[in-house]
Amino acid sequence: MPKSTVPTYQKTRYPGVFERHLLTGDVVYYAFYRLEGKLIKDKIGERSRGWSAKAASGERGLRLAGKSDSTVQRRNKAKAQQDAEQNRWTFDRLFAHYCELNPNLRRLPTDKGRYRNHLQKWISGKTPKELTALEVQRIKKQVEDAKLSKSSIWHVLELIRRMSNFAEKQGLAGGLSFRLKLDKVNNEKTENLTPAQLSRLHKILSEESTLGNTAALMIRLVLATGMRRGELFGLQWRDIEDDHIVLREPKGGVNARIPINSTVQLILELIPRTGSDFIFPGKNGKQRVDAKNALETIKRKAGLPKDFRILHGCRHVFASTGVSNGIDLYTMQHLLTHKSAAMTQRYAHLADDYLRKASERTAAILAGETNPSVVNLEAKRRGRSA
Repeated sequence: MPKSTVPTYQKTRYPGVFERHLLTGDVVYYAFYRLEGKLIKDKIGERSRGWSAKAASGERGLRLAGKSDSTVQRRNKAKAQQDAEQNRWTFDRLFAHYCELNPNLRRLPTDKGRYRNHLQKWISGKTPKELTALEVQRIKKQVEDAKLSKSSIWHVLELIRRMSNFAEKQGLAGGLSFRLKLDKVNNEKTENLTPAQLSRLHKILSEESTLGNTAALMIRLVLATGMRRGELFGLQWRDIEDDHIVLREPKGGVNARIPINSTVQLILELIPRTGSDFIFPGKNGKQRVDAKNALETIKRKAGLPKDFRILHGCRHVFASTGVSNGIDLYTMQHLLTHKSAAMTQRYAHLADDYLRKASERTAAILAGETNPSVVNLEAKRRGRSA
């Protein structure tokens, strides 16, 4: 614009306050003053925004007295706050970074669901240091009211602790300001089925398998291998080797191999190929996170108890049946990919029962005179020799 039309500073009747008349008809007020020997020119505000020469003079006095920030100071503070916000590791940023660093973690889809459904609305914008024990108690109350199992509640709260530990280990942020103590969950429940229940289940599974029911094939594979739910959902076709199934990063943390028996081979041949990398894919061919409705339908058709957790329970059935029929605990530990022998001890009483029965049979054979079958066999032998 030509020089003659450039708005100029005009004095007002207030010392150090100037105004500029804009071509739009608005007026802008400025304050001039010295701060630590340096001449400061601050824009105070426009008349259209409620400012006047008198109000600008009052604001100038506050800035001279250090009771109000200058424009430069305000700009610097805003930039510092923006920088701090960008460097602020909230739970949202931490969880996103955790997922980025662990894309192949088998439990990641489940973790994402727990974070999204039970944590994000409460802690997304907070850093671990900012989270309080009271807020965690409120989160716990919410998930309890949602009727989650004790185990699920434990996992939700454990995810908070895990993200806090992750922040500290990565040097991104400080951890929680309090100790998050998790309730102990009794995982010693050993679910089993009676022979009649197991027979009904096998009948339903056979019928549903012929109809291509994926859930039925899942259950059959668990009954044949003892696999965990997460291992089942994360299983990929590349994990099927000549005579083994490779479980990548199972609960124990180290890749494990379980044998492919003839039953497993038959089940694998029945599973339809969908083009997904996963054997039992979820939505859009990605890793499955649930199959609740389909599994509950099979459970209902088989008339199984309401509290029987179909996949977890069938894993226990696999273990109980094996140990009851003479599989030693060491072997079962490796079949179940338990990290320690202590985890397999819940089946020890079944091994004792098997040993007791084996002992009784052996003692009966040795004490032939009191065992009718042995006495008859011995009599026949004597008759032949005569």
